[in-house]
This record gives sequence, C-alpha cells and structure tokens, in this order.
Amino acid sequence: MPTLRTVMDRAPRYGLLLACILVELMFSPLFATSAIGVHLGRVLGGGMLVAAFFAVGIGRVGVALFALAVALQLAAMLWGMPGLGPAVSLSRLPFLCYVLGLIVWRVLRDRDVTWDTVAGAACAYVVLGIVWGDVYQLVQYWRPGSFEIPDSFLLGPERDPRAAIMYFSFVTLTTVGYGVIHPNDPGVGGLCMAEAICGQLYLAIMISRMVGLHIATRS
Repeated sequence: MPTLRTVMDRAPRYGLLLACILVELMFSPLFATSAIGVHLGRVLGGGMLVAAFFAVGIGRVGVALFALAVALQLAAMLWGMPGLGPAVSLSRLPFLCYVLGLIVWRVLRDRDVTWDTVAGAACAYVVLGIVWGDVYQLVQYWRPGSFEIPDSFLLGPERDPRAAIMYFSFVTLTTVGYGVIHPNDPGVGGLCMAEAICGQLYLAIMISRMVGLHIATRS
C-alpha cells in the first residue's frame, strides 16, 4: 500500500496550489467589505496555507512552520485582526519562504517539463509576490504611513490595508507600475526595486530553462 508521502509526491500538487492562491487573491478583497466577508477571506487564506503544505509535502520543518501559521490564522479568525495582524504576517512569512524555496528547488531539479512543472513554476512566481506582500505589511505595521494608500483601497470597518498592499506587491513584481499606491520614503522604495528585479530575473531564468529542457527532450 502506498504511503501518504508517496501519494502526495504523485499528486498534481502545484495545480491545486495555484488555483487556491488565485481564488484567495481574487475573492478575499471582494468579501472584505463586511464582517462575514472578512472571516470568509481568512478562511480562503487558511485554505491557501493548507494547499501550500500539501504541495511541498511532509517534513518536520514544514509541519512546524505550517502549524504556527495556521494557529495564528485561526486565532485571527476567532478573535479579530487588529492585534494579531503583525503576528499573522510574521508567521506566514517563514512558511511561505520555505514553500517558495522547495518549489523552486524541485522545479529546477525536474528534467521533464510537465503540466505540473509549469504549474509549479507559476506557483513560485505567485508565492514570491505574496512573500513580498507580507514583507510590506510588516513594514507598514512597524512604520505606519510607509505607503501612500488611497482611502478607496482600505477595506472594511477596520480600514484594512492588507489587500491594497498585496495588490501593490504584484503590481511591483510584474513591473506594471500603475502608481495608485506608492512608497513614501527611499528605504521602502529600495525594497520595491529589489522585488521588481527578483520578479524579472525569475521570469528570465525560469522560462529560458524550461524552454531549453523542452527542446532538449524533443530532440
């Protein structure tokens, strides 16, 4: 009988993770205008963490980081976000960095380009944007006013900036640069430049590698 680890290794894990991430990113801001919607958005965020844990497999480090992130996510759902916001972002950050590192390592290790490999490369890119978003949120908690955020981007009765900062992260990662939200000092601007550089280097390196592997296997 196959073990749980074997089943997880054979499953199309990255496609599921990519779908969960996109659902969480797209629908959480839509629900955040009401108290029930805020809780539903947190449920989607927890589901994304579960999908990320499933994608990287079972390991002691992953279990410990996952347990901490989920515990604080549940605490935020039960007792509210204002006091637990920094702790939630701080607990998610090491777990998502762990997930990002494992996905990139496994994708680069693969010698055959499959649909799940492509989904894994896409997951790593999207998780990279989420990681930077959590970094920006911690900066905003530590130094309020680090970002210029329009009032229309602050959601719910708590005027939550999380969705706005995550939006800014992906705008920066993809170098779209709408300019609606922007940093207020050179220090935060340096972080933004680093994210833009990482995003472009990742695309250039990963796409060239996957195209090269695909051509090599076809020849």
